[in-house]
Amino acid sequence: MRCLMKLSVLATMFMLGGIFCGPLAASGPELVLSDEGRSDYTIVIASGASPSEKHGAEELQMFLAEISGARLPIVTDREAVNGPMVLVGQSGKVDALETGIDFASLGKEGFVIRTVSPHLVLAGGRQRGSMYAVYTFLEDHLGCRWFTPTASRIPKRERIEIGSISVRQDPPALGVRSIVIESMDPDWAVRNKINAGFQSITTGVTTGKGYLDLEQARGGGVVWKGSHTFHHFLPPKEYFHKHPEYYAMTDGERRKTQLCLTNPEVVQIVAKNVKKCFGGSPGADIVAIGQEDGFSGWCECPECAALDEKEGSRSATVINFANQVADIVGEEFPDVAIGTWGYIYTKKPPKTIRPRPNVVVMLPPIQNCLSHPVVTDDVDHVVNFRDHIAEWSKLTEQLFVWDYINCFHHFLLPFPNLDALQPNVKFYVDNGARGLFYQGDPAGPGDMNELRHYVLAKCLWNPDTDAHKARDEFLEGYYGPAAPPIREYLEMLHKKVREENIHIYIWSQPTEAYLTPEILSRAGELFDEAERRVEKQPELLNHVRVARLSLQYVKLSRGAGLTSEDCVVVLEKFKAVVEREKILEYGENKYMTEWLTEKKALYGRLPENVVYDLCQNLGRAKARNCRMLETRSIQKNGQTLMVILEHPPDEGVGDATYEIPLPASENGEKLVLRFGTCFSEPTANGVRFAVLVDGKEVWSGEQKDLAPVDHQLDLSGSAGKTISLTLRVDAMGNGAYDWSCWVRPQIQTRVSE
Repeated sequence: MRCLMKLSVLATMFMLGGIFCGPLAASGPELVLSDEGRSDYTIVIASGASPSEKHGAEELQMFLAEISGARLPIVTDREAVNGPMVLVGQSGKVDALETGIDFASLGKEGFVIRTVSPHLVLAGGRQRGSMYAVYTFLEDHLGCRWFTPTASRIPKRERIEIGSISVRQDPPALGVRSIVIESMDPDWAVRNKINAGFQSITTGVTTGKGYLDLEQARGGGVVWKGSHTFHHFLPPKEYFHKHPEYYAMTDGERRKTQLCLTNPEVVQIVAKNVKKCFGGSPGADIVAIGQEDGFSGWCECPECAALDEKEGSRSATVINFANQVADIVGEEFPDVAIGTWGYIYTKKPPKTIRPRPNVVVMLPPIQNCLSHPVVTDDVDHVVNFRDHIAEWSKLTEQLFVWDYINCFHHFLLPFPNLDALQPNVKFYVDNGARGLFYQGDPAGPGDMNELRHYVLAKCLWNPDTDAHKARDEFLEGYYGPAAPPIREYLEMLHKKVREENIHIYIWSQPTEAYLTPEILSRAGELFDEAERRVEKQPELLNHVRVARLSLQYVKLSRGAGLTSEDCVVVLEKFKAVVEREKILEYGENKYMTEWLTEKKALYGRLPENVVYDLCQNLGRAKARNCRMLETRSIQKNGQTLMVILEHPPDEGVGDATYEIPLPASENGEKLVLRFGTCFSEPTANGVRFAVLVDGKEVWSGEQKDLAPVDHQLDLSGSAGKTISLTLRVDAMGNGAYDWSCWVRPQIQTRVSE
C-alpha cells in the first residue's frame, strides 16, 4: 500500500499518547538470550510479515550477533520451533501465548516489549511498531546507540540475560517526524525513529528516500512534496502573457509575484497539475500548494482583498484556495492530502475558514529566535507566533511545523540552540502540532550537526525526553575522552546567549555578539585540549577537528585577532578537513570552493617579496569615521579581486591606519606600496583616494570609474623604520553608493632598476 494519508487513518497517525511504561526487572535473570556465543532462541515472524517486521527481525539478528557472537535463526510462524522464541511482530505464535495485547490500540507505531517466560515478545503496529520495539529493546535493555551513520555504540557481551520486562509504548504524540537534509542516511533515520521526509517538486530529490518508499523494507514513511509551488503549478512563462488575471494584483497591476487565489480558473488548473504529482512515482502523501517565498506580493484584487479583510488575515484566501483544490483532488485521490503554508504574511489564521480534513497547514516560524525556547522568548515575532499557533490549533487537527536548526547564511557558524530544541518540540506538541519537519544544513557537516540531529531525533520521538542526557551520551560516544572540553565549549556558548538574552536567527553572522574575543580564545584552548586527549585515536581526532571547523570559520571570516601566519595555519587546517569531509556549501546556495578561493587569496602564504599585506592585517588597522571597512572579494573582468572595501562618510574623510615596521633596504632593493583603486558598485560622484605616511599625504587620486586602476608608491625612504600608513577615502560631499575599494594593497620589495 503506497499511501499513508488515508483520511480514515489520519486520526490514528496523529493520535496523542506516547505513554511509556519502563522495564520491570525481576531480582534475577529470567531469560538468557545467549551465552558464550551460543543461543537456544529462534526469531519468529509471521508468514505474512510486513516489510518493517522483516527488517526489524533482521536488524535484531544482526545486532545480537554483533553483541554476543550468537546468530539467531529467523523463521515464520508456520514452522515448528523447538525451544524459546523472540517473537517480532504480530503472528500466530504470539496469539498462542494469549498475551492479551490490544494491537488495534497501538496504531502504526505503538508497541509492547514483554517477557512471557521463556519467550520475548517485541510486537506492535505492523507499519513500524514492531520494528521500533526491536530498536527500543536494543537501546534500553542492551545499551545500543546509533549516534551517526558511521558512529554507533554496540556493547560486547559474553552473556545476554534479561529480567522480567513489561513495556507498552502508545502511538507517539508526533505521527510525522522529519529532519530535512539531503544526506539523511536511511538506516540511521529508522533506528532513531525518523519517519518522514521532504521531496523537492522540481528536482524530485527526497531526503531519506530509501526509508520513505512504502515498499522498502524499512517500513516507509510520510512524504511531503514541494514548498513554494504556486508558480510550479501555474508557470508564469506559460500563462502570464495570455492570462495576467491568473496572477496577483499589486498596486493596481497584475504581477508575477503570487497567484490570484479567488480566480476559479486558477483553482482548476492548479488542481489538475497537483493530481499529476499524486499519480507520479515515487508517490507523495502530501503535496504542497504554497505561496512563493518572500514578504509581499499577495493579490489585492477586489475579491481577494474582500475575503482577507473579512477573515482578518491574508491566510484566508490561501486556505480557501487550498480547500477548493483539495476537494477536486480528493475525488480522485481520497487517500492523500494537500499541504499549504502559514508563512510570513499568512502566518495569522483566518477567523472562521477551517481547513478541510485533507488539508495540512504547515507553520514555518522563520523569523523566530532560535537560541531561546518559544514558550519563554520575548522577541515580538515569537510572541506573535505563540498566539498564532494556538489559534491555528483550534481550526485544524492537521497542523505541522517546519522549524530550523542552524544558520542558513553560515552553516558552520557556532549556533547555541541546543537548549531550545526539546522545549520547542514540547511546545509544538502541546499546541496541536502532529508533524514536525526540522530543516538542517543540506551540505554535510555543519556546526555540531551530528549532535543536533541525534538530540532532535530523541525529542521528536519523545517530547519529554531529557535532552541534556541525550547530549551527554552523544558527546561521550562520539568524542570519547575529548567529550569534557567540548561539553565545556558548548555550555560556555549557551550560557552566554542565555544569561545575556542574545538572540540568534537563521541569518546570523560571524560577527554576532556572543562570539567575543574572550569566548573565541577560550574555545581555542578547549579544542586544543580536546585534540590532545584523542591525538592517538584517528577516528575521534577527526570528529574533534570537524567540530573545530566552526571556530576556524569564524576566525577566517573575521580575520581579526590573527596574525598573517596564524591565518595561514588556520586556513590550511580548515581546508584539509573541508576537502576530506567533502563539504560543498558554507551557506544556502553559497559554495565552499568559492569561499576557499577567496580565503586562500586573503590568507594564503604570500610570495617572498611581500613585506606586508594590508588585507591580511586589516584587523590591526585603526578605523576612524568609516561607514564600512572590511575585506571582501569582488568580480572584475572575469577575475576575483581581493579588496579592502572602505566606505567614506557623507561628510569628512574615512581613515584606516596601520603601524607597519619596514625592513632595512638590502642590496639596493626598493620598498614599494602596490595597490589598485576601484568601486564594487556604481558611484554617484566618485571618491578621492589618498595615502598618508606619518600623517602626511604622499599620494592621492580622484576616481569615478568602476574599473580598477593600478598604482604604486615608493616607500624606500622609510626603510628600517616603523611607519604610520593611512588609507583615506573622501566622498567629496556625496557618500551615496561610494563602495570604494583598495585592490590588494601590499608593500613589496623590488630590485632597483
